[in-house]
Amino acid sequence: MTLRGPTAGGAFAVWGGLFATYDCAITHVRRVEDPWNAISAGAATGGTLAIRSGWKAVVKNGIVGGVLLGMFEGINIMMQSMSFFDETPEAPQPPPRRDTQLRPPEPKERSADPFEVDFDEDAGDFGLGFEFDDNEDMELLKP
Repeated sequence: MTLRGPTAGGAFAVWGGLFATYDCAITHVRRVEDPWNAISAGAATGGTLAIRSGWKAVVKNGIVGGVLLGMFEGINIMMQSMSFFDETPEAPQPPPRRDTQLRPPEPKERSADPFEVDFDEDAGDFGLGFEFDDNEDMELLKP
């Protein structure tokens, strides 16, 4: 099997390339995407690969290719129709009620002095990287 691996891989690549080419061409000509495209492409691929062996082999391999792809498509349709492949989307969740949503904090009253700093305990380090312990340290910053 190790010695024939590349040969088998090459044969499968040729079969896959021919099948894809015929499938796309048949879909383009018919303008319909259905299982008959794959079945016809399988028959055409089987027949094309047997051209060197004569017309009897072309007909026989074409029928075999069509039947095999017909079985694959039939199994695919059967699996899709079963209930465990149900792809119905779930209903979207309703938005949360307004009274349970987070609300922004109420704005504080501002003083007339633009240089006044409000030292709230919740304010933290004001983005400066250090915290002030009391309001006396900030008296120096006022003009």
